[in-house]
Amino acid sequence: MALSVDYDSFRHAYGGDWAIRLRVQSLPAYALTTPGRPACAATPVPTRNNGSGTLSADVAVGAG
Repeated sequence: MALSVDYDSFRHAYGGDWAIRLRVQSLPAYALTTPGRPACAATPVPTRNNGSGTLSADVAVGAG
């Protein structure tokens, strides 16, 4: 599934070009109920950031 996030309205809110470092990360479903488990670590998802306000990635969506 294609995910696209528009951050154009606040991309200049902070200094240091922080917006170009935005990335998508994946968490297991149980991270909501047991976030302290070591297995709940985020997994980076290949992300495209055009630097002008749009972040996109292809993400897997689980059943249920």
